[in-house]
Amino acid sequence: MKLTNPPRVHVVINRPPTAVAFLSLAKAILEAITMAKATFPTPNPTLAQLSIDINAFDAAQTATHTRTKGAVQKRNVAMAVVVVDLDHLRAYAQQVADADPPNAQTIAHSASMDVRKAAVKSPSDLNAKSGKVRGTLAVSARVAGVRSSHEWEYSSDGGKTWMAWPSTLQAKTIITGLVPTTTVSVRHRAAARPPVDDPRRPTRRRSSRCQNGARFAYAHVRLRA
Repeated sequence: MKLTNPPRVHVVINRPPTAVAFLSLAKAILEAITMAKATFPTPNPTLAQLSIDINAFDAAQTATHTRTKGAVQKRNVAMAVVVVDLDHLRAYAQQVADADPPNAQTIAHSASMDVRKAAVKSPSDLNAKSGKVRGTLAVSARVAGVRSSHEWEYSSDGGKTWMAWPSTLQAKTIITGLVPTTTVSVRHRAAARPPVDDPRRPTRRRSSRCQNGARFAYAHVRLRA
């Protein structure tokens, strides 16, 4: 049985919107990495430097309560230093996590950091591939909800001219009469009306939104020889 590597865990720091909340997060990260020295033996920056910068940020934040002129600007400068510190520290935590993929998420959380959730790839709205018969295109659509018919159009010149293909009740069709080894574009939309078995006819390139609000879904395929 072939073993596959676990997907890479991306370590992130979800920065809060306010300076006070960010200061609290910075302190939490400092404390977490201090407690996990075995996991993070050589942090960058050093914990001593990070502590100095956080203390300066803390003092500058406290000074803003006095409403002294320029206090907010000084606080922002001190906060920017900590932002850079934590960015470097996050990169270091990422290196540690990459070195131990099975425990990467635990490593990130032990530093009081988060992990970015992997994006879930949704299936394509329109799938197209060369048909079993030479010069044909098999097309299927993923449609949410109930529609009464499906409209199809294809183009052999990069979308400059679109040819209508007969509508279907099912969300799939086979387009025939195509030239092998050429690239064909196809588009589909669901329509809330009965299909009309129109013969193939040239149509103008129109807006991707039809009158009933449905958008076209597109696919592009190079036909096999």
